[in-house]
Amino acid sequence: MKKKNVKAVAIAVILMFMFPGALFAGGMFGPPQTISKKEGGLNTGIGYLRHEDKFENGGTYVVKQNQVYTQAGYGVGDLWEIYGRFGMSDIEIGSFEDNMKNFFGTLGGKIYYPYSQAFGIGAFVQGTYFFSDFTGLVPGTADEIKIRDMWDANFGIGIQATLPCGTRLYAGPFVYYSEAEVSHPASKSTISNRTAAGGFAGIDMPLGKGFRLNLETQFSDRFSAGAAVTFTYF
Repeated sequence: MKKKNVKAVAIAVILMFMFPGALFAGGMFGPPQTISKKEGGLNTGIGYLRHEDKFENGGTYVVKQNQVYTQAGYGVGDLWEIYGRFGMSDIEIGSFEDNMKNFFGTLGGKIYYPYSQAFGIGAFVQGTYFFSDFTGLVPGTADEIKIRDMWDANFGIGIQATLPCGTRLYAGPFVYYSEAEVSHPASKSTISNRTAAGGFAGIDMPLGKGFRLNLETQFSDRFSAGAAVTFTYF
C-alpha cells in the first residue's frame, strides 16, 4: 500500500474513535467498500430497514422496528468513509406499540483494503441513539409505559467480491450491544439484546448516473432486511 494510502487509513481510524457516537445503529451496514469517489467526495442516500431482535431481562421480548432514514457520507474510494444518518422509527414489543414518532441519529465509519479489483476486506463501526421516548399504555390499564434511552453499538468485518458489471456481493460477521430503559409507575428496568453476535450479507449494484441500489439482510436472534438508494457526487 502506498505511503499516502496508509496515512489516509490511519486518519480514518482516528476519526472513528474521535466520534464516540459512532460506537453507538440505525439502518444497514452496507458493503465494505466505500461508495465515495476515488479522489474523495460526498455521497447521500435514503434507506429503510425492518429490524427485529430479541431483548431480555427476566423474560424474552421480541422487538420489531421500521426505520426510515436519510444519509450523508464523505470518504476516499477504496480506503475509508465516515457517515451520519437521521431518521424516524416505530417500535413493537408484544402488545406495546408506538408509531413513527421517535427520531434517531447514527454515526459510523468504515475502512477497506482491496486485495485486487475483484476481492477485498473491510471493517466498520456504527451506532444509533434514539432521541425521544417511545410511549404507550400498559394493556388493560391507564398506566403509561415508556421506553427511553435506546441505543446500540455495532462492529463488523466483511469480505467483498466485485463482479465485472460493478455489482458488489458481500457478507461477514458482526458483534453488537443494544439496550433501553423500560419504566412505568410500578417499576423501572433495563432490557438488552439476548445475542451478542450475528451475520450480514448483501448486494450493492449500480443503477447509472451515480446512483446505486443496496439490498441487505442481517441475522442474530431474528432476521432483519432493508434497502437503500445512494448517490455519489462526481
